[in-house]
Amino acid sequence: MASYKAFWYTDDGNLRRLGRHHLRALLAAYAGDLAAAGLAVEEPERDEEYYRRLAAVFMRPEGIPPALHEALYHIKGLDNDTGLNRIAWAVKEGLLRLDMGEESSTADKVLQAWLQDRELVRRLHVEVGLDASKSFVHFRPVRQPAPPMRALDAGVKAAFEKEQGEVFLAHGRGRFCEIERHFRNGEHVFVVRHGNPYRRDTEYRDDAAEPLYYWPVVQDLAVYTPATQTLRMNVQSPWHKKSYARNIGRHLFGDPDLFAERNVFTLQPLRDRGREVLDGTLYGIEEIALVELQSAVDEDLNDVRIRRSKDVFASYEREGGLPEDEELTQAGFRVRFAGAKSHRTVTVSGSKARYTQDRNGRHVTAWLQGNGFVTGGKIEAGDVEDGGDGGDGVE
Repeated sequence: MASYKAFWYTDDGNLRRLGRHHLRALLAAYAGDLAAAGLAVEEPERDEEYYRRLAAVFMRPEGIPPALHEALYHIKGLDNDTGLNRIAWAVKEGLLRLDMGEESSTADKVLQAWLQDRELVRRLHVEVGLDASKSFVHFRPVRQPAPPMRALDAGVKAAFEKEQGEVFLAHGRGRFCEIERHFRNGEHVFVVRHGNPYRRDTEYRDDAAEPLYYWPVVQDLAVYTPATQTLRMNVQSPWHKKSYARNIGRHLFGDPDLFAERNVFTLQPLRDRGREVLDGTLYGIEEIALVELQSAVDEDLNDVRIRRSKDVFASYEREGGLPEDEELTQAGFRVRFAGAKSHRTVTVSGSKARYTQDRNGRHVTAWLQGNGFVTGGKIEAGDVEDGGDGGDGVE
């Protein structure tokens, strides 16, 4: 991970999230790496001075040892409520033994967990990333059955990272690329770490300007589900998702053209049938309104038009109807089920739909299928992401 630098921990305000004695334990674990890099951490008496000097050490342009960088990267990534929930679960299951007291910060708990079981923390970090990433793009193999997946051995890993790194370099990012595979609920989760475009910043301390050069840390996720032979990823740029699909296909399945982005859903019924598709009474839905519509003005330029309204149909009717020369890419619906007092949100785009997966979710599924929004006529597992507004759950 030495090929890019993060700068979250060059701010002494952020470092204060970590108790001084916990930081001391972390630095002791990497004393050899720090010494080899010629870094010495001073121990002034006052905490304020300690954090300020430590931040200054971390701020140097050449960065800090990769192993310590990785530790701080994972601590930062789990320093939130979701990360705390994961840590608490691991403690309850007996996987970790930590100080869970109220005077121990979340960052303190993650730091202790890292020192106890780094592989576990890496896995929890991946799970938090999966839970936070709601906007996945779906790919399917162009032929069935898909070839068996190859093992991600050292040779395959190196070839994948090299080729993907060249793609990043060609798109103005650093060449660095690191991939690792995890297993979760029967799925293969590929974590791809790389740097975003190079940054030059200046930070002022004690009336002096300090230079800071780095590639911001990025972690992408690509998930392969063997049961459905589907691939999904949380990147949106055309070059980015195509490169992942090709490299996963090439290096793990032996065919760079195996995976193609598939439109599971279509918004054509909005053009063909207009307001008629908003009648959901046959499916246990009392009210449906089209409240957002996105269309592609120019895909090459990523030029997108977004129209939001209490009634998008009414807004466009004043202008002669839906734009004929623009592809409809995403629609947002406000839905109220029969007997319910509150509304929920349903979002549909070409490769995915998003709505709450509870007892009422089946009514939305039936409505989408019954009104021609599903290209294959049937929604399969993995085509829908859980999300949207909660509502009151009235059956």
